[in-house]
Amino acid sequence: MAHDKTIEARGAAKMMEDFYMHYGQMKRLESKTDYIKDIIRKELDRMDIKRVQYDGVAGKYVACNVYETNHVALNDYLNDIGILPHVAQIDLSLIKDSPEDFIAVEPFLIPGRKYVRFSPNKAGRTPEEDFSHLGEDPHLLISQWSSSRQELVSLEKNYETLKRKMLKCSILQQERKLPLHYGSVSLLDGKPSFDSEAVYAALGDHFLIQYGKVDMEQLDNFIAMGFLKKMEVDQFRRLVDVRLRFVLISEEDEAKMFAYFHDKTRRLSKLSIAG
Repeated sequence: MAHDKTIEARGAAKMMEDFYMHYGQMKRLESKTDYIKDIIRKELDRMDIKRVQYDGVAGKYVACNVYETNHVALNDYLNDIGILPHVAQIDLSLIKDSPEDFIAVEPFLIPGRKYVRFSPNKAGRTPEEDFSHLGEDPHLLISQWSSSRQELVSLEKNYETLKRKMLKCSILQQERKLPLHYGSVSLLDGKPSFDSEAVYAALGDHFLIQYGKVDMEQLDNFIAMGFLKKMEVDQFRRLVDVRLRFVLISEEDEAKMFAYFHDKTRRLSKLSIAG
């Protein structure tokens, strides 16, 4: 691919330019693994089953519950039992609609973590590739998926390492956006948050009750410690949908996932005993 000779990449942009060939390969592998995943999903649908195993890889549907929550009522209830500031975070998108309240909590704003984003231009976009030559034999496709996935994970790790290095680039920190032959690298601000406990202590409970969103994982810890029961939380939540998400996962990664949930259950059990 020809370079635009009018652009001299500097700092983080030069780092990205040097990595670009790996970036292109990463994008191709993303498309390839997505293509194979879609073929395996269609095979499951054809057989009318929810899980299939091929050569150390599982293809399965995972159920994801979608809830509708009465946030204000839940926040009020959690405030009554004294745990609201420990489990809730002010929702910036909600409080921004109330300028007076936003001004009151603005001193407690915690800036979001900065991050780097590469935006490809026309020359930097990876062209679409036809993967139909791979065929539709599930066993052959899974073999392709496994090797491609392994390479993809390695490239993604290298890309994350690169972005951490670019984050430290003094030129990017000063100019915020740098051009390169394949697009541009930008330094962006992550989503800010608020110091909930400080807001609660300084301004009272109104802001967290009205604008708070509960972190359900944090709330699980308090349920395990006996501050309240799950059924008390469920009265403020209504199951509105169950969405099925298809995943391809290696037996090794699936075992790690199960171990993680087992450790989490055991940790919550210990909190329950301690509570």
